Amino acid sequence: MNMIDIYDNLYQYVRIVANECAPEYDCFDGENIEQVESIVSSDFLRTLDSGKIKFRFTKENYLNNYSIIETLTAYNIDIEKFWYAILFIDHFTETKFVNAFLMEDSALSQLESFTRLLSNENSKLSVNFGKREKQTITNRILLNTIARVIDEMCKANKNNTAYTGQPINISDKSRVTRSTSLQIAYITERYIELFKALDIDKTKKINKFKTVSLNKMFLISQILYFTKMVTNKKYLYDDDTLRGILKTYKDVKIDTVSNKYLC
Repeated sequence: MNMIDIYDNLYQYVRIVANECAPEYDCFDGENIEQVESIVSSDFLRTLDSGKIKFRFTKENYLNNYSIIETLTAYNIDIEKFWYAILFIDHFTETKFVNAFLMEDSALSQLESFTRLLSNENSKLSVNFGKREKQTITNRILLNTIARVIDEMCKANKNNTAYTGQPINISDKSRVTRSTSLQIAYITERYIELFKALDIDKTKKINKFKTVSLNKMFLISQILYFTKMVTNKKYLYDDDTLRGILKTYKDVKIDTVSNKYLC
């Protein structure tokens, strides 16, 4: 087994995707926070090099997929670099949505939700002390005062990591698996980010052959079928199904973290 040089330019696309979906930051001078290269890309490449990751598709199948390869070539996308991007996106998505760890709401998020409930005219606040003693507040003035105090506290701590940090439940009993449709939407966003970073609309070659599609969403649709994320052959003919999924899941909050990379 040859050791992977994680800084090799061959893995440029992997780094681009990792820096978007698993960003990391550092403060070198004690004042200014700067984004640094995500450690997830190097962790992935080392794991890939160990042979411990299994995929549902092969590089031979990839290179022989005329439609995908021709579109990538038309956009001047590096075939080898893109192969590793496909591997990373597929693997990272699986660890983030299948048997994944659950990310709990931050203290700030819980307080904001609590404030919204208190602001409702029909709300009341009940506190239990042990099994028997209970105190209920129904006075509207008092409830509004509590809501206002909490709201001011939220505003004052919006940049406080103690309030904004989201705990991760790493208990095996709390692991969850999210829908394939949500995974499809997540994967699609990763490719869209990659294409944007590469600015492929400016680097694309002249399309000499009308049979070569330059539809980026259709390209992603075909990749999803190639990687066996989907089995519906409609993905091979148009991007309508994919666009429908993106529209459905565009505002869905992701509450899971990777069971391997913890992000």
